[in-house]
Parts: sequence; C-alpha cells; structure tokens
Amino acid sequence: MDKLDRLSKIFYSAEEIPFDDSSRIIFMSDCHRGNGDWADTFSKNRNIFFAALSHYYR
Repeated sequence: MDKLDRLSKIFYSAEEIPFDDSSRIIFMSDCHRGNGDWADTFSKNRNIFFAALSHYYR
C-alpha cells in the first residue's frame, strides 16, 4: 500500500466533526512536537502557543 492509498484510507474512515459559527474549535498549524534539542522550533515558541490557547479558551 503506497502513501496515497494510506492517506485515502485515513481520510475516508475519519470521523466527521460537525461545526458551525458557534463552535469553539481552534486549528493551529505547524505544531510539531519537538524533542527539546537545539533544533526544536516548537519549544522556542511554546509560550506563544500557550498564550494563544489561553486567550481563545477565555
């Protein structure tokens, strides 16, 4: 099974989550968890993500 087949299988079997203008859902892109080493770009920005999530939670 190639990557496209696996991706298609995941896409078509995924649960649908309905939402509308009153829904409280945040989509954040590029939130790759790092391992804390010198090249970990997420850990350097964790305060920004935490502040954004805290803001939207309130």
